Amino acid sequence: MNLHETAPRLLRLFIAGFALVLVQVGYWTLYRGAEMANHQRNPRYWTRVRSVERGRILDSHGQTLAESVLDTEPAKKADDDLPSALRRHLFRRRYPQGDLLSHVVGYSDWRQGQSGVESALSSYLTPPQALAMPRSFWELLSPPPRRGDDVVLTLDASLQKTAALALGNRAGAVVAVDVQTGAVLCMADYPRFDPSSVSDGKAWAKLIGNKEDYPLLPRAYAGLYPPGSTFKVLTAAAALQAGTATPQSTYQCDGTDKLGHSTVKCDKRSGHGQITLERGIAQSCNIALARVALDLGASAWEQTVLATGITQRPALFRPGTGTALVPPGKVPTGAALDGPQLAACGYGQGALAVTPLYLAGMGQMLGNGGLRHEPYLVDRITGSDGSVLYKGAPDAGNLVVSASAARATLAMMAKVFESGGTAAGLSRGMDLAGKTGSAQNPHGQAHSWFLAVGPARNPRVAVAVVVENAGWGRVAAGPVAVQVMRAALGR
Repeated sequence: MNLHETAPRLLRLFIAGFALVLVQVGYWTLYRGAEMANHQRNPRYWTRVRSVERGRILDSHGQTLAESVLDTEPAKKADDDLPSALRRHLFRRRYPQGDLLSHVVGYSDWRQGQSGVESALSSYLTPPQALAMPRSFWELLSPPPRRGDDVVLTLDASLQKTAALALGNRAGAVVAVDVQTGAVLCMADYPRFDPSSVSDGKAWAKLIGNKEDYPLLPRAYAGLYPPGSTFKVLTAAAALQAGTATPQSTYQCDGTDKLGHSTVKCDKRSGHGQITLERGIAQSCNIALARVALDLGASAWEQTVLATGITQRPALFRPGTGTALVPPGKVPTGAALDGPQLAACGYGQGALAVTPLYLAGMGQMLGNGGLRHEPYLVDRITGSDGSVLYKGAPDAGNLVVSASAARATLAMMAKVFESGGTAAGLSRGMDLAGKTGSAQNPHGQAHSWFLAVGPARNPRVAVAVVVENAGWGRVAAGPVAVQVMRAALGR
């Protein structure tokens, strides 16, 4: 080996390798340094987060849903074994309402991350400027007091409790929305979990390992279900809007109806005989609404359904970045919406899937004269000095159907509570419009649905309820919706 020839080559190789290392260090330190410093998998990031008094989350009446308190508990893990001088400045989250709003408020934990409002509005609750690196050695030893912004939700904790108690220990969800604005008044579901428990390793492992009940799934805004007969009211509204049907249009129901290669079956096996659209809604006739959808046509039906925002992700957590937390619904469009599929979707089956939040929004639209507002959860965000940084408000809205079509649909829905209707006697003296639903479920008994809008003649609140594997809408979901509606209207 000739050293005079190999030494320069080795030197050039060394210089090239060193340059590559410098480029990598520069890339991660300078170009992506801020990202790495604030990455949730960086332990130092969480030390800085925990050194800031994270803002509170409050309900619409100022009741505390989440707050930060000094962490006085002894360290449980080696990676949390900080010097006591630093540890006395660290905070942890406390959730005074327990599991009541676990899926809405979410959790914020340095081990498991964040969810719900805690995740979507984290940049307000712990503002980035509050996480700046210490500017001096003394500031490192004794950090100045820093506090995040407070988030006030549109929710009413008292109504949330009513909804949770009405639902009980049955898997499902309840959503109530202000008809005039789209503000979410309650969003309860079951199973729930205590957000404080996620910091316990064993409790967390049990939560994520539960593949039967899925307690971490926020069913109210992220659970997708076939809507069943509750969707018939949208088909009816679309037909009234297009002029292809009136409340007194008649249809023949013999219990079954052959449509191409598929057969539509009515829940009343002997059939309803000659039935009007109005009675078809009141008595939940599948065949009548399948015929309404076919007479309307795929294009007009699709246009109306898409106008309700079914395929969009609701900006529920605005102004945060939590859009990804809320999934869009599912609906066949274009070539997939052939005759049999249109007929099935017309009465709420087929390839449809919606969230309880979406269905409550559909009730809001009908109660608001056909004008749909995007549902929203955040009323305002206030700084530590009391200044209002953000004020939630209804958007401009999107006209889905005309006011006359919406009013006529509500009038038909009011018949659901009258004699012969599928919810006869359920309203117990209240002036309500509603629709029962029993959505076929390939994994078990049908899901029980109920959509209520009240008062029927001057709507203020829309309530959607789903109870999983519970059968008829009147039996399981109906009483829950009426109970929540009574409390909502009495606020």
